[in-house]
Amino acid sequence: MIQNSASPRCPDERLALVESLALCLTIQSADLASMIARDTGKPIRFCVAEVQRAVMMMRAVAARFHAYHDDERAGSARLRRRPIGRVSVITPANNPVYIPLSKLIPAMLYGNVAVWKPAEEVTSLSRRIMTCFAESNWPTNIVQLREGGHQAAEALMHEESVAGVTITGSEAAGRAAREICSRRNILLQAELGGNNAAVVWKDADLNWAAQAIADGAFEMAGQRCTANRRLIVHESVRDRFLDLVMSTSSRIKWGDPHSPDTQMGPLLSPSRSDRVAAVVGRASSHGSVLYPQNTNPPLSSFAGCWFPPTIVTCEVPEAEIVQEETFGPVLVVQTAMDWDHAIELTNGVRQGLVAAIFSSSPATIDRFLDQAQAGILKVNQATADAAVDVPFCAWKASGTGLPEHGIFNREFYTRPQTIYEAA
Repeated sequence: MIQNSASPRCPDERLALVESLALCLTIQSADLASMIARDTGKPIRFCVAEVQRAVMMMRAVAARFHAYHDDERAGSARLRRRPIGRVSVITPANNPVYIPLSKLIPAMLYGNVAVWKPAEEVTSLSRRIMTCFAESNWPTNIVQLREGGHQAAEALMHEESVAGVTITGSEAAGRAAREICSRRNILLQAELGGNNAAVVWKDADLNWAAQAIADGAFEMAGQRCTANRRLIVHESVRDRFLDLVMSTSSRIKWGDPHSPDTQMGPLLSPSRSDRVAAVVGRASSHGSVLYPQNTNPPLSSFAGCWFPPTIVTCEVPEAEIVQEETFGPVLVVQTAMDWDHAIELTNGVRQGLVAAIFSSSPATIDRFLDQAQAGILKVNQATADAAVDVPFCAWKASGTGLPEHGIFNREFYTRPQTIYEAA
């Protein structure tokens, strides 16, 4: 069982703990970045950026908490918010510093304690982060580490003392979490990935769009939930734009994760690479599989984990390559004959995390913003990436429960309570 504990009662104490940890992470950022690259194959430039963004996020969350006023009054009644209690935090390997801290920090600030189950692949890094908590003088039981695989995660969600679960993972992990949390009648917040589309219209800046989409699809080997998975391009510019994307993708730096100019490293494991290869292999019956650059593994290290930047053309909306998120360096290209067709293709998958439009027409952009079925919409930007301390909204099969981050931290990590008092 999880030990009985409580978060520090004084808000100023909690804010001081956040700042102490932010300073510790800043001092140790180079070592943490190197560990991320070693354990996950993520290029070092993105590892450094991840630690830096984690510190920015922590301070932004703390500033929002500092500005928060607890009680609201309505006549003789007042509304206050209380911590939900013990939170189960289940996180993936692709952003092994940022994602856990984006959940653990608001959980603590709003008065909760947490038990954290990270992905098995980043166990050693997670232990290092726990050391950072200790070095920052966090009370021992505010955050507890639970190691293991999916069975450990499910066992944790079953524990009677857990009052809420926040998880970032696959759709399968989300289904398991929904079943457990629904049966137990406890809170669930789940971010479950995206099959994100970028629409390139005939009036777009094609050179800019090609660069943004290639980077969004292939940087970090596509191992981020916001990566550009699908490209929907108007038929009048389709061939020209595909040539541009191929040319731009051929310049993606593929190789040693520890090299500062590398943009794309290996996949997390051989099994993930095998899965992507199988999906791409089956896609050849529905369209063309194009490789913008040499497909030979650039290094002997990370054996079996390498998969090259890959572009698949597919005009069959129900094909597996279109419908399933590969979570690898694969960009699927579809042709839109008109606007209604483009929106139909954009919305024609289970997921609804991010969608983007590339166009110079305000009217076209407005139509997209009105009709796209995704929780995050981008204009003349790749789907990849998101700002710190801004709601991360996941529609459809991409999420369950309240969004992560921003104003929703308070909504998830606390519960409302109305108090009536005699005059």
